[in-house]
Amino acid sequence: MRVFASNLAGLLGLLLVVSFSADIAPLRPLKTEQTFGLWLVVLVPLAIVLLVTQLILWWRLPRTRPW
Repeated sequence: MRVFASNLAGLLGLLLVVSFSADIAPLRPLKTEQTFGLWLVVLVPLAIVLLVTQLILWWRLPRTRPW
């Protein structure tokens, strides 16, 4: 469970960094709608895949592990 929590915290940190990096030069010409589309197309599916992977690993690993 500790691994799941740390990976979830890492994912939230990654999303926070990406949200603050929207002002970087390559992304500056993007309009708000395009930036929102970037969130929907790239980051949301990535978050879903990572969370599903964590749930599968949590389900499949033995419960006797120290984490």
